[in-house]
Amino acid sequence: MTALRTRIRADGELRDRIAQLLPRNTGTPAVGKPEAGPLAQERADEILARIVWSRLTEPGDEVAGMLIDALGTGESLDLVASRAPAREIAARMREALGEDEAPDARRIAAGIERWFARLSRTESVADLDRGAALGMSVLVPDDPAWPAALADLGHHAPRSLWMRGDPASLSAFSLAVVG
Repeated sequence: MTALRTRIRADGELRDRIAQLLPRNTGTPAVGKPEAGPLAQERADEILARIVWSRLTEPGDEVAGMLIDALGTGESLDLVASRAPAREIAARMREALGEDEAPDARRIAAGIERWFARLSRTESVADLDRGAALGMSVLVPDDPAWPAALADLGHHAPRSLWMRGDPASLSAFSLAVVG
């Protein structure tokens, strides 16, 4: 018998809020063009899941990154929201990532405890509203303006980026001085 799972999806109200956060007026040709009609459900669900994951995790959370890479953003979020058993998640991750790469159930259980404590529809909706009020956009990895260099971070890459301005500037030449 399969246990009931909590499913986190963008309802009509959230789809409208998310649509306000899509990049506009950018130098990247495929970005910022209005979608035909309302934001597609699958796209809204993916963006919402990434925004929620950004709320749940600390930057560079490797276990979360591995979970998302192995099972997908939405499925991973549903498992956390359902408080699925860590050993079940670990088995699925081993199947997807391989025995040597997947974290053990103990690390996954610790992650679930951290992430579940931050899971809040109210706070996630407030994030969307604050972003819209500040004129921000949200980028996700499948967006054409997503900085390709972030792929170098592997499992440590951010789930989404909140930004203001032209997303093309994120991929422009840059220099950092550290120390």
